[in-house]
Amino acid sequence: MDLDLKSTLPSLVFLRALKKKLLCRASVKEHFAILSSIVDLQKCRPDIAALSQSLSLSQQCALLALYAIGQGEKVLHSVSTLRGVETDFFALVDSLVEVENFYRDMGGIVGYQERVLTLLESKPCESGDITAPPFIDFRSFSKEVKRFARQGLSTLKEMVEVYPVGGFADRLQLQDSSGHPLPAASFELLGYDLLTRLVRDLEGREALYYKTYKKRLKTPIILMLSSCSENSATVRSLMEKGNFWGRDKERIMVVEQPLVPTFTKQGDWCLRAPLRLLLKPGGHGCIWRLLAQEGGLDFCKAFKRNKGLFRQINNPIAGLDYGLLAFVGSGVINKKAFGIMGVDPMRNRQEGVCVLSQTKEGFALTNIEYCHPDFQGHVGLANTNILFVDFPKLMAHTGLSIAPGLIANFRQSQHFNSATRAKEETRVAR
Repeated sequence: MDLDLKSTLPSLVFLRALKKKLLCRASVKEHFAILSSIVDLQKCRPDIAALSQSLSLSQQCALLALYAIGQGEKVLHSVSTLRGVETDFFALVDSLVEVENFYRDMGGIVGYQERVLTLLESKPCESGDITAPPFIDFRSFSKEVKRFARQGLSTLKEMVEVYPVGGFADRLQLQDSSGHPLPAASFELLGYDLLTRLVRDLEGREALYYKTYKKRLKTPIILMLSSCSENSATVRSLMEKGNFWGRDKERIMVVEQPLVPTFTKQGDWCLRAPLRLLLKPGGHGCIWRLLAQEGGLDFCKAFKRNKGLFRQINNPIAGLDYGLLAFVGSGVINKKAFGIMGVDPMRNRQEGVCVLSQTKEGFALTNIEYCHPDFQGHVGLANTNILFVDFPKLMAHTGLSIAPGLIANFRQSQHFNSATRAKEETRVAR
């Protein structure tokens, strides 16, 4: 079936069928044959077809996939009105290839759009579907919590620390003297930047381990950086200036979170300028697949570490007491694959809340983002973005699922409307 590229928006049924076909074929050549059978660029957009003549087969597949999901005309509308578009066009195609490759296991660009539309059509949680999750209370240093903390300290020899450093903390809108946005990692607290604060916390736990067991530890660290703008370069510069905190560079791994397309509530992809996609870091839903793709799990195995403590950059005070040790220890003693540390939610604050959501398959632990004010103040625990993970157990459950529990995180943002050639303010998600 040929698509009318200028008027047809593919249905969810169509996208699911197309995704199924693509997933059943492994080679780029086979994907090209499938996509070119439904998208005829030469017929509807000869100008785009002419530009694509010099593209590789994988680049052509990514371009055809964009048209197959009904976003080609929206994204490439400006090709016919701009001069000297070749450079921007080829840069756009390279961005599409990155998206295609990262989401390949779920059908590439087609699979990503199918997941987006499914998410947008899904019924939002109602208050009756949500309950408070069960939890272990660490607030009192009871006999049981002391046992958890001792186990957490003993388990340090099996741990890797993973720091999702994130990007520019858009909500804070902080800038340096020249007006450039500041990465969250560079914010200072009591004389140290936030990233260094996390490493100093780790050094404290390693020192306690040495005093207790008379053995020195060198805990491996994985940093997950956002590749947007200059964020990655700034964070790497912080590490180099600090001489990698006096730690072995071989025990520090850096991976970059992919930039993924943003979309409106109608499922249309957003632009930041003509022929330039509005991309944002993939977020926490991409952590597990990213670790697998970039060798993070192999890095852990090389140092015989099968458990991880994840700490986002924006929670520098979590390591001031026994809480992190008890948190890890409770996960080990109770033989858990995964855990989230939570705190009492505060009213009228922008914070995610961890809840149990009832689905057709049963109950699922999920997070209600701060950008969903209708659910704020609901029973549940505020999400600290501190996680315990037993890697073998978790991967046995999720496999290499790219985004288990994917949610749409809508925020107010500006994007470029290629039809009106003007910027608009609306809610976009990733």
